[in-house]
Amino acid sequence: MVVDYSAVLTALINQLPALVISFSTLIGGYYAAKKITGNQTVAAEKLDSVHTLVNSVHGTSLRLAATLAERLARLTKDPVDIEAAEVTKKAADDHDEKQKQVDRKI
Repeated sequence: MVVDYSAVLTALINQLPALVISFSTLIGGYYAAKKITGNQTVAAEKLDSVHTLVNSVHGTSLRLAATLAERLARLTKDPVDIEAAEVTKKAADDHDEKQKQVDRKI
């Protein structure tokens, strides 16, 4: 059985914008809830948990895309695939670095 890895990678990469939009929407709600005081503090705490979960999923998706892109590039040796692998790895590495900075502040 021959697997078309480029189609798999394309499908995953096409899902990333939707994930980023969802992530951005949740972050907006998170920061809005952080400004709320009084009885609604519980809502802000719940949003902290949601933010952590979404950020984790985002990082996992980026790492998966980077891994698949790297494997595809190794198989095809196509310059376009190699460039895609480098771009997705950089995105995943950047996310990991930003997450480490956030984790240090907690």
